[in-house]
Amino acid sequence: GKTILVLIKGIDVESMDSEQSQVKGVQVFNKNKGVRVSYPSRAATMPLVFFTSPEKEWYVLSKDRKIRRKGFGCFYDHLSHEPVVLLSHDADMRKIDTSIQAPDWILGYGRKRIDVVKERCDDLEKYFGSTPYFNKPKLHTKWIDKLKIVTFLHGVHWTGHLFNTYKQMEEQLEWITKTISGRQIMAFLPAWDGRYYVNYPEHEPDSLMGGKEGLKQLVKKAHSMGVKVILMFGGPNLSTFEFLKKNKMSDLSQEKWVAQLSEDDNAVVVDVRTAEERADGFVANSIHMDIYQPQDFMKSLEGLDKSKNYYIYCRSGNRSGQACAVFNQSGVQNTYNLIGGMMEWNGELMYS
Repeated sequence: GKTILVLIKGIDVESMDSEQSQVKGVQVFNKNKGVRVSYPSRAATMPLVFFTSPEKEWYVLSKDRKIRRKGFGCFYDHLSHEPVVLLSHDADMRKIDTSIQAPDWILGYGRKRIDVVKERCDDLEKYFGSTPYFNKPKLHTKWIDKLKIVTFLHGVHWTGHLFNTYKQMEEQLEWITKTISGRQIMAFLPAWDGRYYVNYPEHEPDSLMGGKEGLKQLVKKAHSMGVKVILMFGGPNLSTFEFLKKNKMSDLSQEKWVAQLSEDDNAVVVDVRTAEERADGFVANSIHMDIYQPQDFMKSLEGLDKSKNYYIYCRSGNRSGQACAVFNQSGVQNTYNLIGGMMEWNGELMYS
């Protein structure tokens, strides 16, 4: 991937604030350790941080119109004997390009935090199509305005300990509605699909908790009492090896890559390295698609048979991993990335 770094000197940093302290969003700076945070994350839900110094508070805000990885930090330069603020912008690795351009950074001081946060909110409205809550149709918000309680009904701990079955959740909601109207309650269900985080990104009602019928009955009962039910879903970037294997999105070791390739009558081998790298040797019967030549790469991709199984390699496994993602986005179902690439290849090579 490609990254642009910005170094800033002249700020006598004491601490860096990116979020509430509960999510490790407040970090005290010291010479030996430094501070850092990545966006987007729990500790940085906005591309915005505040640096406190003895005399004033500084802020750094990215004006990026897309959600792309950012880094904020500060380290001590033992040569110049001063703190150095570090900002980073990462290119979107899902897209192939030979260039990178960083969005504008706003560096300033003397503004109230709420005003800087509002500037980011204004950006969200302007560039991301977010509508302020109070401007949303009442049809969509009136039920939220009535809420007084949000109750968390946890299903299964990641260790497998069962906190609540669907039936027990139902009983707890019945108990709560004896005191307060169900229309003022929202029930949030983390781990309703079994062990916390374990099954992502696939979600199914947990059999130990009561299965599909148990969940259906819980929701039906909750709705009869006026209670709104929200199920927790995990992010799409979380996945298990089982999920990757089932959906044929696996990274394979050389041994498995070669073994599977040898038994696959529908296979196509793709070398995504440069022409210079390919001249040093290539896997037999591989086609060449230089990922560093994005226009030619995409043109070649358009002409490929989407029903084939593609075994993709590069020098180390990084570019081929990106190529697998691009292949999948273009409609190719089955791609297999060679872990370690040619750096760890000990098989036969061909030369042209």
